[in-house]
Amino acid sequence: MNPQHNEFRDSVKKIYQALVLVFVAVSLVACFLVYGMIDPGFSAFRQNNSVVDYTVVDEDENWDKIENGIHLRTGLIEGVGLMETVNNCTNCHSAKLVTQNRMDAARWPRPLTGCKKPKIYGT
Repeated sequence: MNPQHNEFRDSVKKIYQALVLVFVAVSLVACFLVYGMIDPGFSAFRQNNSVVDYTVVDEDENWDKIENGIHLRTGLIEGVGLMETVNNCTNCHSAKLVTQNRMDAARWPRPLTGCKKPKIYGT
């Protein structure tokens, strides 16, 4: 082989190695940027020392407890039809749905027509 051919081969090899190095560097930067878009807080690289404390409450203890005229589990006011409302409505809906509508007994039958158990207020 001739010396010019060897020089050319060495220069092509150096260019190839440089291109591979640039490709790897660009790929690493691209992966880092994509990960930064997916998880901006980089939470996989942080140590999570937070401990969540759970309070275990006996279900029977406060299940239907009423204090100062308020049903503690739902926040509904004690009155006629409270337990019927708790038993029929809060199985499927939050008690907030009942309180946010602020309807009286005369207006409730119409929304209750779509419920599975609309037998509240003697309707």
